[in-house]
Amino acid sequence: MREFSTPSKTGRLNRPPIGNICCFTGHRPKHFDFGTDESHPHCVAIKNFLRRSVERLAAEEGVTHFISGGALGVDTWAMEEVIALKAKYPRVTLECALPYPGMADRFNPEERARHDANMAGCDSVTVVSPAYDGRACMDRRNEYMVDRAGWLIAVWSGIMTGTGRTVRYAEKLGRRIFRYDPDAGIVV
Repeated sequence: MREFSTPSKTGRLNRPPIGNICCFTGHRPKHFDFGTDESHPHCVAIKNFLRRSVERLAAEEGVTHFISGGALGVDTWAMEEVIALKAKYPRVTLECALPYPGMADRFNPEERARHDANMAGCDSVTVVSPAYDGRACMDRRNEYMVDRAGWLIAVWSGIMTGTGRTVRYAEKLGRRIFRYDPDAGIVV
């Protein structure tokens, strides 16, 4: 059964980060040289990084709960990797932290079907803001995830987007970060 919840008005939880929780951040397809071509070697490399990182955290670091923001690109691929991992590690759970209700209403039909399939694989869903209010609700969602997690898996090229703000926020809070730079093709 999926659980739906809403955090406090600030989007923050009043407790220390939990070491067995990991969240994700990463670019949308428009920020990658391959766009939406998931067979492109650069996309395959990102997915391999996500798979290895998720499995390592589950197997070696005791991470049992993963949080994705549910957006297109890295969030979607991360959700799919966690859902696949749940077969091997039944204790693993997946939460989707949506920035506002109806986020997927803007997706095209193919993207929406994929999103809905991933949502069906979630153990819980948190809606961080009651309505869309531009970048602010996205930032609240990202801060909500980092506030809860002891780990962050990031696919970030260094440009200052929401992903960059999330990485900087996680650094400020002293979170452990696995980062992949898609432009350089390396783990940083």
